[in-house]
Amino acid sequence: MARSDAPLSFTLVELLIVTAVILLMTGFSLASYNQYTEDRRLDAEANKVVNMLFLAHKKALSGDTSQCADPAAELLEYEVSFTASGLQISPSCSHGSADASTLNLETDIVFNPVPGSVTFAPLSGKIPGAGTEVIVYNNKNNRCKKITISAAGVIDTATSCP
Repeated sequence: MARSDAPLSFTLVELLIVTAVILLMTGFSLASYNQYTEDRRLDAEANKVVNMLFLAHKKALSGDTSQCADPAAELLEYEVSFTASGLQISPSCSHGSADASTLNLETDIVFNPVPGSVTFAPLSGKIPGAGTEVIVYNNKNNRCKKITISAAGVIDTATSCP
């Protein structure tokens, strides 16, 4: 048998090239995973905001006075007030105070710009004016979700902001 002079192992250059390719692929996949995670966080927070808006709308439609201090009070409206990092739902009752429900957004997720407030009329669920937009913004990846509320009180979520 003749012995071959071909090398039986990889050269240092070949090992370095393979290692560099593996490191590049790992880096790209980690960056994509972080972007994906931030997008899911934004989706989850936007869904929480939509659920709270639906809650206020449903309570206004039903004339719910359970949060009013006086059981005999009449519901005047349900108001959703926004801050940069959260929202608060509170009924306006004919007399007496009312308990409020609060939602605080996660870190780095804010309302941008901060909408003033949205008021749902009792038994119709309509809001005064032509409607409003609520933009939930993620500061980490600079992406956002737009939530629109029509004058009829219909709440809709856009896939993303312009």
